[in-house]
Parts: sequence; structure tokens; C-alpha cells
Amino acid sequence: MKIAFVSTMTADPWGGSEVLWSETCRRLASQGHKATIAYWHWPTLPAPIQALVDDFKIDVFPLGRRYPLARRIGRRVLQEVGLVRPVSRAQEWLRQVNPDLLCVSNGVAFEEAPWMEMAVAERVPFVTITQANAEVVWPPDQRAARLIALFSAARKCFFVSHGNLDLAQRQLGAQLGNAEVVSNHSGALWSADTPWPNCQDGIWRLACVGRLYPPAKGQDLLIDVLRQPQWRARPLLLSLYGAGPQEQCLRRLVQASGLEQQIQFCGHVSDVAQIWRDNHALILPSRAEGLPLALVEALLCGRPAIVTDVAGNAEVVEHGVTGFIAEAPAVRPLARAMEEAWNARDWWREMGQLASATIRKQIPEDPAAVLGEKLVKLAMQAA
Repeated sequence: MKIAFVSTMTADPWGGSEVLWSETCRRLASQGHKATIAYWHWPTLPAPIQALVDDFKIDVFPLGRRYPLARRIGRRVLQEVGLVRPVSRAQEWLRQVNPDLLCVSNGVAFEEAPWMEMAVAERVPFVTITQANAEVVWPPDQRAARLIALFSAARKCFFVSHGNLDLAQRQLGAQLGNAEVVSNHSGALWSADTPWPNCQDGIWRLACVGRLYPPAKGQDLLIDVLRQPQWRARPLLLSLYGAGPQEQCLRRLVQASGLEQQIQFCGHVSDVAQIWRDNHALILPSRAEGLPLALVEALLCGRPAIVTDVAGNAEVVEHGVTGFIAEAPAVRPLARAMEEAWNARDWWREMGQLASATIRKQIPEDPAAVLGEKLVKLAMQAA
């Protein structure tokens, strides 16, 4: 089958939202299906996308890249005399590829609308994958009505957590009868055997893993909690893993709070298992999520998690059993959850072991294989 993948992410070259569709693309290409990709034009392709090009000769259409000036002028002249209808480069690409199925993956809810409209106009069967969503993203009535019609036209609307599906339906004021929840994580850590940190200094180590972007990831909430007197006096080290557009802002907040000894910036670490060889627990003070890969990875590696009750977090963490859940992404609820976690720190290792066993019962070992099978079936039905 001919299956085209589109990513709507433009903020960064790579992120957790890209794992599911790209690994599914790899799986389908390895099975002999014809896959093509539309991805934002970056100076250098992210390594996983470049690997798809190298391994399977997959064509990548550079979104956001403009035609050369001479061609733009020529096209404009042809449009003015009526010989060519004005269409976007993306629409031209979709017509040329003419896939049996278009799979649109978006990092934030409702970003896929232009692609859905294009697919409807070109009569191309399509599915969507919705990753992150946020309580503050409520489309106005006219746009919501259009989104409902577009989602209803999809063969399937995939969401990575029940929480985000429920939120999207509230934001639209409508049920999506063709919606389905799929898992988004890499199977690389499924067989992980990550030993408990061998720390001889008596310091408990928390890792916050994610993009340095407080509007979604909420690292500022952590700083506000740790500046409180009781936390300053405790043997605790918080490590922030990742990069992002607010790194310098967060560094200034840490410095202004006098927390340079309690909070360290570790940058991006590609060896996820190493993070969990060095840390006792995960903390995610997120304001918006899908189902964080960092959370699934921590649980697979046998670490308990302290999370906020957004998106799918509470679907894989049981409060007081495999982790701790703050009722809302705000300082006071987060402080209460962290206090409860701290008082139970001698049980973190046992909680992590239970978390590791539990998560393997909740999600598939190979999400790309699961989604790939669904896409092929939908493509065959549409053909």
C-alpha cells in the first residue's frame, strides 16, 4: 500500500510526538509498503528521519521550504493567465503522491486541520494522530464545527491517551465516534534491566525529563516548590534533562531562588537507561501532555513517578502504589504530592518494581507494529 506520513511539528526538529509515526513508517517500509514523508524543512534532518531515507530510500517532502524565485515567478504568471490553479506546494505533493492513506501526526491538538481539509478536497483517505492537548486550547464555535466535520471525515482519529481524547471531545462539544486510543512509545526499553542507583552520599535524586518549556512541562512549578524552606534542608537533587526555548529563563529562576546546589541542568541525554541508573524517581509537573514517553520509559525502567493529573498520566500511575499524582498542575497540589512521595521514599524501589511490572500489562511491547497493522487495514479498505 502507499501510505504517506505528515508531521505538523515545527517547534523543534524532533520530539516525543515523532516516535510513533516514524517507527510505524519504518515498520511498514520494512514490510514492502510504499511510504513517503512530509516533514518540516530543517537545515539537517533529525537522525531517525535520515535513517529512514538511508535505509529505505524514503522520499521526504520539506514542508515550509519555498520554491526558487524563478519558479515562483513562473507559477504566478501561469496562475494570472488561468493556465494553473493556485495550489500550495503541500497540495501539489499530496496530488503527486496520491496515497492510499494519509496519516497526519500532530504534536498539539487541532494542528492537523489544514491537512484534513486538503485530504477532503483531494478525496484522499486519512487518519490523524493527536499527541498533546491542553485545557486552554478551546476552538471558537465556528472552527469547532469545522473540526467536528473534518474529524468525522477521517477513517480513524487516534489519540495517545483516553485523557486527551476526553478533553478533545469536551473542547469540541461532540463525541468522535471514529476515535481510538493507541500507545506511543519506543519498544527499545521493553527488556530494560536498570539497576537501582548505587548512591553512597545519602542524596535522593529526582529526574525531570522533557523539553525545557514551562507552558507545557511546568518546570517553574518545581522550582517554586523546591524554594520552600523544608525542601532546601532535605538531601535531594533535581536533575533537569532536555533542552528547549526557555532554558535560560529556567536557569535564571534557579539562580534567583538560590537553588543552584539543589537543581542541575543535564541537557539532552540520548541514553535513557543511563538517566535511570542515576536517578531514583521521575517527576513531571506538566501542564499539558499526551502520554509522556518519559513517563512510560521511567516506569519500564522500574522507577516510580510523581506526575500531575493531566492527559494520560493517571492512566498508568496509581497514586501511592506506583507513584504519586498531583491533583492539578499548580504549586500547592504539586507540593502535597511531593511531600507524600518524600515521606514514602524508603518504598520507592519497591514501588518502581511494581510500576515496571504493571506498565507492561497496560501497553503493547511494539506500538509501531500495532499501529502499522491498523493503517494497512484502513488503506486496504479505502483502496
